[in-house]
Parts: sequence; C-alpha cells; structure tokens
Amino acid sequence: MDVVKELCERMNRSLNECDDDSDWMADASIVSCPKQHNTAAENAAIKAGKSAQEIWPNEPHKAAQKDTDVRWTAKKRTGEFVECYFGFTTNVLVERDTKLIRACVVTPANSYEGHQLGKLFRLAKLLPRHRKRLDAGKKVVRGIYADKGYCSEANEALVAEEWMESHILKKKPRGKPMPKAVARANAKRSSVQARVEHVFARQKSGYGLFVRTISLARAATKIKLANLTYNLERLVLLEDERRRSRPEFV
Repeated sequence: MDVVKELCERMNRSLNECDDDSDWMADASIVSCPKQHNTAAENAAIKAGKSAQEIWPNEPHKAAQKDTDVRWTAKKRTGEFVECYFGFTTNVLVERDTKLIRACVVTPANSYEGHQLGKLFRLAKLLPRHRKRLDAGKKVVRGIYADKGYCSEANEALVAEEWMESHILKKKPRGKPMPKAVARANAKRSSVQARVEHVFARQKSGYGLFVRTISLARAATKIKLANLTYNLERLVLLEDERRRSRPEFV
C-alpha cells in the first residue's frame, strides 16, 4: 500500500512539472462491492464500529469474508425514486483540459463528498505551488468546477484560500424557485463539469472497476491503481495527439 502511495506521489510530481494552471473538476462516484446479507443486529454492530472478529467470534471463516468498512447509501433520482448503492466512494480532482486525475480520496459510500475537497487539494499539493508563483509576482487564478454537493461556505473559503476561482454549482434556495440567472450559470458550469464523468465511465465500463477486497485500505489501493492505469493510458493518448499535431504530420 505504501508502494501505491509512492507511485501516486511520483505521478503527481511529474504532472506538476508540466502543469499549465488549467482548471480543475472535483467529483465523486460510487464503486460497487458484493452485497452482504446481515441481520439487523449485525448491521447495528457494524455501524457501532465493531470489527468482524467481535461480531462473529465463533465463526472465523465468516468473519474473514465480512467487510465492516463498506456502507450503503441512497440517492434520490427523478421524482420520488430512490436508488441504493453498496460500496465505496472515490473522490477525485481532475484536470479540465487533459482529464488527468491529480488526486483521489476513497471513503465509505455514505460519507459526504463535500467534506473531501480540502483533502483533495492537499494531495494535489496546490498551495505550495501557488505560493511559489505568488512570491515571484504572478497571481495564479485557476478555476474549480464541482457539483452542488460541494456548495458550502467552508468550501468557498477553501477555494479562496487556494487562490482559485469558484465555479461550484449553486443549490436551489429552500422553499423558493431557483433564480433564472443562477439556473443559467449552473447550466453553463454543468457543461464543463460533465467532462469528469468520462473518467468514471472509462474506469467502470472499460476496466470493469468493482471492489471485491476486504477493508477500506485494500479498496483504496485497488481504486488508486485503476487511477494510475487510467492516467498512463491518458498520457499515451495525449502524447499521440501532440505528436500528430506537428507540422510533419499535417
């Protein structure tokens, strides 16, 4: 697991060297796991933070196959339809232009994605780079696109601290209609934010990303390895496009 962390850091350092201060996109997606069939008492013990060995002390083989880190979550779709998911959430920070993954945080599916923005910024090591540019007299203004799950005063303050321009989608006022100007701005931002879905689609449809490991740490390792694979594949494609754009290929 330390090897994967080192690989991610080396990838990030390499990307930072050729960073052109393009905009970022933050988003989260659920990676599914095999569903577990537990009793109500067992689920209550899992939510209380007990380990599998504590819940099934007399069934060591069963305990070895139970993951107490994975969680259920529900998302409301059109109308009153609610869809339930079981797995982990991958929170990513992606470059707008290249669609390269710059940071990733893996959490249980029921965790709130809006709380992960600060961790993503720290993993991408944005602030030290910005301070270096500011000390040289250059003001860095990078945009950050994110959906309504990231709309909060804390995240807006964090974006301002990182010397970034916020393009986070605004929430509808409670009990009031959405202002037309805000709706138009959200539609314009959504057209950019939608690009991050290409990353998740490639991993799930192309790689068949599905977590069958036990524990959050192992799930995070598998998801980050998928991110590294995606970045390498994406870099090859970008380099091929750059090479073909040279005059001798025209």
